[in-house]
Amino acid sequence: MISSLEHSVVKVIDDDEAVCDSICALLESFDIPALPFTSARRALVEIVWHTAGCLVVDHHMPEMTGLEFLKTIRERQILTPLILMSAAADPTLDQRARIAGAMAVLSKPIGDGELLDLVRRAMTASHATP
Repeated sequence: MISSLEHSVVKVIDDDEAVCDSICALLESFDIPALPFTSARRALVEIVWHTAGCLVVDHHMPEMTGLEFLKTIRERQILTPLILMSAAADPTLDQRARIAGAMAVLSKPIGDGELLDLVRRAMTASHATP
């Protein structure tokens, strides 16, 4: 379906292993390779940043929030598109995340179609960015 992007990988970061695995399984069912990370700090160390792709990141995690993760990678000049997820209502999160450079903020539970559409757009943007 996105054959021109076949070498891209979506990195899913969520401290809830079941959610992480579920999102990866959804993406892979549409031939979108995905790697799960259950720790934001571990992801910062283990992700190969020069590869194209995108990030799907939970906001509420114990070691580091998704917004803190986003700010950290942007400070490091990492421009990988990032989609932030949150289960808790926070009227200011969307604005703060977009200012920090998030592509979108999704409220959990997330519809499969909405997530797939955003991931495809993020991966296309990832390939367009030098």
